[in-house]
Amino acid sequence: MKTMLALIPHRDILPALNGWRSALFAAGFSGARSLPVFCPLAVLRRPLTRDELRSAAAGLRALSGGGKFLGGLPVSAELPAADGGVLRVFGPSLSAGPEAPPIEPPDIYAGAIAHSGAPLLAAAVLGADDAARPDAAELPPAPPVSFRAAALANLVIHAAAAGEADYSFTWEFGPLRWLPRRGPNTASVLPLPETRAGRLVQSRAAY
Repeated sequence: MKTMLALIPHRDILPALNGWRSALFAAGFSGARSLPVFCPLAVLRRPLTRDELRSAAAGLRALSGGGKFLGGLPVSAELPAADGGVLRVFGPSLSAGPEAPPIEPPDIYAGAIAHSGAPLLAAAVLGADDAARPDAAELPPAPPVSFRAAALANLVIHAAAAGEADYSFTWEFGPLRWLPRRGPNTASVLPLPETRAGRLVQSRAAY
């Protein structure tokens, strides 16, 4: 899979989301435990450097006005997979506030190929059989989530060498860059400079 820029919420919200993921798994969604919780923001030509991550984190905090990110009704998104296909993910929609603009403005992500569409907290992977599952109105309700503390990181997801094909993955997060605690009440952000490629570290195995 191509490198993505991911927004990673503070772990304080994970108990509520993990409870929901367990309910989805019990309802037949085998991919509800396939990946960590993250918000895919953009597909990148290359990993962002530390300086670029710092600038993007400041820009994202400015966009939120220093406030909280808010979860909403579940939505799905398609992410490009390494084999030319797509990885479909599902989870609560995400905004920077009730009346805020989308949280993926193109001028704060250097080297972006594309944005991920409607931003969401990816809580489950949708496999080929999940199209026949009940619609969102019949699913276990997503918990209300909100968070201010969050970090940006480069992320690459790989299909695992073993396990169920649609739902088995490993992933690599780069170093985390935490969003500033406060930011100006403005979404005006300068474009990031193009600099040398970053490096991915911190491998994690799927659970």
